[in-house]
Parts: sequence; C-alpha cells; structure tokens
Amino acid sequence: MDLRDAFLGAPQTIASPLGPLLLGVVDASFPGVAAGISRLLFRSINDGRASNGGHLPDWLVADIEKNYISPEKVATLWAPFGHRFVVVYENEIIGTVHITKTHDTIFTIDRVRLNVSARDYPDFKPDRHHHLVNLSVKHELRRARIATLMLDGILEKFRDRFDGDGLWVRGDPPWHIGLVGLGFVHDPSMDVFLPGTVERALDLPHERFNELHACTCRVDRPNRPEALAQRARWMKEKKLQYVSFTRAFESSIARARPKIEGLLDRDVAVREQYASDYGRIVRVVPEAVARPRDATELAAVLAHASARATSVAFRGAGQSGDGRSSSDGIVVSLERLARIISVDEGAMPSVTVEAGATWRALVNAVVPRGLMPPVVTGWLGATIGGTLATGGFSKGSLAHGFQTDHVSALEVVTGDGRIVECSAKQAAWLFESVLGGLGAFGAITRATIPLVRASPFVEVGREEARVEDLLSALERAISSGAWHVTSFADGARFVIVSAHLRDEERPEHVPLLAYLDPARDETPKTQSLFFHAFVSRTALPSYAERAVALLDLSGGDALQVIPVKGSATRPTSLHRCIDEEVVYAVCIVRSVGGRDHARLEREGRSLIEHGTAYVAGALPPDWEKHLGATGPTIASRKRLADPAEILGKHLGLSGPRKT
Repeated sequence: MDLRDAFLGAPQTIASPLGPLLLGVVDASFPGVAAGISRLLFRSINDGRASNGGHLPDWLVADIEKNYISPEKVATLWAPFGHRFVVVYENEIIGTVHITKTHDTIFTIDRVRLNVSARDYPDFKPDRHHHLVNLSVKHELRRARIATLMLDGILEKFRDRFDGDGLWVRGDPPWHIGLVGLGFVHDPSMDVFLPGTVERALDLPHERFNELHACTCRVDRPNRPEALAQRARWMKEKKLQYVSFTRAFESSIARARPKIEGLLDRDVAVREQYASDYGRIVRVVPEAVARPRDATELAAVLAHASARATSVAFRGAGQSGDGRSSSDGIVVSLERLARIISVDEGAMPSVTVEAGATWRALVNAVVPRGLMPPVVTGWLGATIGGTLATGGFSKGSLAHGFQTDHVSALEVVTGDGRIVECSAKQAAWLFESVLGGLGAFGAITRATIPLVRASPFVEVGREEARVEDLLSALERAISSGAWHVTSFADGARFVIVSAHLRDEERPEHVPLLAYLDPARDETPKTQSLFFHAFVSRTALPSYAERAVALLDLSGGDALQVIPVKGSATRPTSLHRCIDEEVVYAVCIVRSVGGRDHARLEREGRSLIEHGTAYVAGALPPDWEKHLGATGPTIASRKRLADPAEILGKHLGLSGPRKT
C-alpha cells in the first residue's frame, strides 16, 4: 500500500529534521488510512488515562476511543465536514489534524450534537474560526517540530481551502503549554467549568488542578468579557474542563514572540563582563548579551539566533571555568529567572523553581520547613539550571548520586525557540538530553525537584591520611554510614571529613543550613582552571598520587576527592559517570597566575584521560570517545532540539553530526 495514493490532490513536501515529509488532505476511507490515524489518536488519548497517571477518567477514554477515534469513526464521523490532514514519512502516517471545511461548522457540542452550524450556537466558539480536532503526532516524535511544521504548512500551502479568519480548538487544560508553543492564543473568557461535584482529575481537588493548568493569560478582545468577572470565583469552586485557543491565519509563532529589539544588549562593558566567569579566564567576547525575564523572551532570542545561525552559550551564575559560559555569538544569562515558584510540603514534597535561582535560595526556602533536595551542590552560589545541565554532586551524593537523578519535570526552551514541558513521561527524549546536556539541546528555564525530609543537625568528623592511605580512610568514613564524605589535600596529607545527619541538638552538632552553606569566599584569588573526573575504586590510589605529584598545593592549586553513588549512563546525555556502587569524583583547581597556561591544560588532559571526564570541567573531553556507542543517538536528539546547530560550539561540539 502506497499512502501517496490516499491524498486528495497533490501533497506538498515540507522540510523537517527527519528529512522531507508529505503533507496533504487524505481520503480517510482509503485502505489503512483510518487505522493509521486511529493508532496515533489512541496513543495520544491514553496519555491522559487516569490509570496511566493522566487527567481523564478511564471510562471517558474508553468512550472516546469507541465513539470518536476508532477507525470506523475516523472514516465516517466528521469526514464529510472537514479536511483530514496527515503528515507521511517513509510511507507511515506520523501526524494528523482534522479541520472544518467552513468556519460555520462545529464538529461537536457534546455527545449528541455533532456537525452542527455555529449559527445555531452563536456563543460557542469565536466567530469566523475553523474548528480543529484530532491534533496528534507519533509518540516518538513528539515535540520534534512535526506538529509545528504540519500546522505552519497547512496555513502556508492550503490557505485557499478555508473561508474563515483562523483556527479554533477547545482543549483539555493540560494541553495549554503545548498549544501555546504551536502559536495558539488562550482566551480565558471562554474557559468551560463543570460543577464542583463532578469527578476529580488526577485525584486533585478542583482548585489545585485548576491552579496547575490554568493561566493568567490576557487577550485584547476577550470573546466573552462578562465571563471574566466570574472566572476567579469559578477557579476556586468548580472544575476547569476545557480551555479555548485561537490562531489567526495571518499570524505566526515568530510574530507572537516579543520583538528581538531590546532583548539583546550590545554595550561593550556588558559584553566584557559576561565574557569572564568564575575562573576569571576570558576566551572570547560575545557580540551580544541577553537577559530574558521569562521563557517567552528566551524563546524569541533563540528563534532569532537559530534563524541567523548565531552561536549561543547559556550562563547561570557564571561559575563555569575557562570561559565555558561565553561565546563569540550571544551569551544568554538566566539570572532574571530566579523565582522560587512553589514548595509542596505534602506526602511527596517538591519544589518548583526557575533555573536562574541559586541553590542557596532554594535551601534557604526549604530547610526551615524540614526539607531539602536529595543532593546539594557544594557551591550554593551555583544556579539550579547550571548544575542540572552538568550533573551536580556533593552533599547527599554518597547515597543519592547526582542532582540530575532527582528531577520530576522541566520547562525547556530548545535551540530553535520552542517552549517544551517535559518529564520522564512527556517528551522524555528531551528531558533526558538536557539533564547533564551542557545546554547543547536547549536551556532549562524551570525545574520541579523532589524533596526529602531533613534532619536539623549534622555531626562532623575529621581524619587525616597520607595519599597512599586515602582510599582506606575514605572507605572507613563510608562504612560508618555517613551522609556525606569528602576529602581535601593539605600538603602531603588529606583531611577526610564525614558528616552524619542528626535529629538531636548537641553542642558539637552543626545546624544543617550552616553545614550546607558554610561562610567562605567563593571567588578564586587568581585565574583558575578546573579539571574534574570520575575514577573507580581500583584506579583512585594511582590517580590521586599522580594528581598530587602534578599540583602545587602550596601555590594555589587544590585537590578534593568526593565519593559518589555511581550511575549508569543516560543514553542521550553528555554527562557520564561509572556504573559502580561508589565512584570517586576527583576535583582539581589549578591556579594559572603567571604559569604556562598551555602546559597546565596538557597536564589536566593527561589526568582526565585516566578517568571519566566530568563535562563541567575546563577542558571538553574527546567527545567521540566520551560518548561511545551513544553518539549516534545523541546526534539524532540534538538535530531535533537544535536543528540550526547554534548550541554547544563553544564546548567543542561543532555540530551534532560530529559528536
């Protein structure tokens, strides 16, 4: 069966990260077409099934599958009244949407009133807008621009089929962020509420469900301005059932974004300021600096950069080393996205926070409530987004591994300017890529992080050991049941620190917040380089001896060794560790001063080559060796997230096809 024969009229070819796609209107009665469309719709609706963790009762999903999106209904229910568009790739339907032929038609009012005239229901939808239903793309390609390309292609190449002014869709509240990303505009005055007595969604009280999925969107000309006065009360008393979105035919996602003028700062002093980072080393001065206030502004900057193939580097608190948060193109600082959005103290506590907020702000918000993140970075001046983009480890890592192992959900802006809500269940390919992805797939703008109950005090123990005895001393500390173990080189000896969480207050115990955030100067005295790697238990003794021999520990160099719970490699992340019960993070800081920079780099590379490089270090690893067999998978994911290849060039990632 050749699906090209199913098209009514000539299909159009549209470009995509996958290659050429066919887009057009099909005859749903053609063999295999209705079944292919139905498969897409079944997979989409099952995401919302309550038994799968979604917001729709199972009985309702079963009803929709039987009476609206079965192959029989796809071929007959709305077919005479709409255009059934599909996207075909390699003779497979990977995307679909159904749109009314005239702006007067409403596909469905309820289960009984179908394919009716808008003239009989004058307040049901915006005037002169075509009703849209059944928008879906193949699961594995979600958030991979297919829906965007499909809708943009329809409006560009098939505009003559429509007599109205735009598209209208009435969707479930959780669809809000996805529809906004496709260029639709929400009109809150047309939100549909059900009585407070109806069945809960996601087993949440209606008010909480509404808070999670509603918005404070404003439109210049609401369709029902009188309804806005009641909406605030209904949000607390009723269940938000449907939200209404429109997209004008002459609009585009680019036009809906903020104007790029005013978002890029080209002042010389500002550019020089953002060329330097924690290590005080300047590699290159950017041509512009952007400090977006929200994800929408960031999306505008990245869409602008993507259209012009301008390289972009992301920056949190500038705590990277060797100028790795700078670029010769645009430096995007997330410092203004710094809100602690909410703290949930319920049975499964969590915190939702913007990516530019520091870990200091986060722990100060949650520790007084008896909560803390499973893993806390050693430098609390670092940002949430910064450490989640690199891995993040220190206090708590002995039991819990990396900060990237403890994230529930993210908001990400991809390289081409899409705002994507993602998690292990939604757009999982992007979720796994950006965690530890060095900003090469997009920028994290918001994160939801689970919290654990926190003991209020810490008992601290110390021991000294020679370098040849370091491993045995660390293992003694680990076997004591310590929550956190670390060690610092002090001349020819190491100081091993072990921390145990305690509930009781004693004179020798330290308050947890004071232990997490000790008073110290976090600014290096001179220009510095950072070389970090993970090594196995068997490799640690020789590695530590080699490092001590290379370093000038009395001249500003520093060496720290931290035991960390090992972890298996994520298939789409640049971050790598070792899949062992305990691995050892060896953190080296080298003071440049008047020393030979090139020699220090060579020595640093000789060290990280004997371990698994931590991607947050000053030197990019040998990417082909570092990524190994996962390289092609990462290249594929990166093409989807950053098709113009504007991200990661300053990290030695010259392009996804070369990783």
